[in-house]
Amino acid sequence: MISHRPTYRVDALLAFTFNEKLHADVNFIGQGGMKAMDYQLGQIVELKEALDLNVRVDYFVSKQFSLFIRMNNILSTEYPVYINYPVRGFQAMGGVSWVF
Repeated sequence: MISHRPTYRVDALLAFTFNEKLHADVNFIGQGGMKAMDYQLGQIVELKEALDLNVRVDYFVSKQFSLFIRMNNILSTEYPVYINYPVRGFQAMGGVSWVF
């Protein structure tokens, strides 16, 4: 039975607090050995391994107001999560958080 589950997975999260105003999270994910049924070929294939690096940085202006930037797939590796469904390349998002 093919389940798209990786045979190995490495996941590491590092969190840094530089001072009370600046915080960063670095996340690394590596996985591989996933097998899937390719119905076009009529056989079981092994999917490409995945290497993903993500970073989030928060700057706390005050207790209620902060700025953030998040970058996903910094290595811009194209790997399939499922057969014929690759992940997106490099992505970045920034924003403002307000707690009231």
